[in-house]
Amino acid sequence: ASGVAIDDVLLPTLTMRLPDLVALGRGRYCGQSGLSDALFGQLLESAHTALQVIDATIRTGAIRFQVARITTRTLFGAFVNFAIADTSVQPMTRWPVQSINPDTLRTVGFSRTLEPGNENTREYYGPDPRVLFADWFLESHCFTIDKPNRKHPTDTLHLRFTPARKTRLVDVAGELVLDARDLSLLQFSFVLKNLPGWMPDEGSGGSMQFARLPSGLWMTKNWAIWAPVAGVSAYDRRLSVAGQMETYGWVERMVPRDSAPASAPM
Repeated sequence: ASGVAIDDVLLPTLTMRLPDLVALGRGRYCGQSGLSDALFGQLLESAHTALQVIDATIRTGAIRFQVARITTRTLFGAFVNFAIADTSVQPMTRWPVQSINPDTLRTVGFSRTLEPGNENTREYYGPDPRVLFADWFLESHCFTIDKPNRKHPTDTLHLRFTPARKTRLVDVAGELVLDARDLSLLQFSFVLKNLPGWMPDEGSGGSMQFARLPSGLWMTKNWAIWAPVAGVSAYDRRLSVAGQMETYGWVERMVPRDSAPASAPM
């Protein structure tokens, strides 16, 4: 209706032997130098393509998603915690984890206070598809391909990334989990690193799970995002973690364009 034509995205099948991938999992790739390895490049490109398709599916409205969202603010007490929860059902119109402009993010880091010195104005940013595969992000992070741990199926591959070096800025580490059979994207998680000293490292982060539709498109199935709430300690009047903000979301229904509502795959 808007007069915008969107080309089909072809996703070729790629067959890989696990022994080769296990051997490669011992490698560590820092900066663009690691991208010369063809197999590592295929893993990175497969994850990139999946995230781009998910983002494009949401933005173009090729499939409309109805999501349920619960936002909880918990304040820690000496004996009892106090929690306020807000529940809503609404259409998904953007990627669940939002970042600022990648060039700005490169300068200010993945967390900043909007009013200097006022921790109550602190914002936290997660890596969206624009950021994860930006040249500067690939150059400033190290990637490893690891074998799964006991909590995951043996037919998954784990592409993990960490900051290549510590700086004064808040940075991010995370993991992309892919199906070893066809390299489809299953999960994505991240935590913030090098946070201010008053909060625990990795005290802010997020996770997502994905599902692949019969059409070949991917969708965001569910997600969680969390960050600490700043407070002042009653004992020494120093900054401390006074609570936590959490947002959980999941797709309840999906509606392909020009069709009746259908239940989302779970």
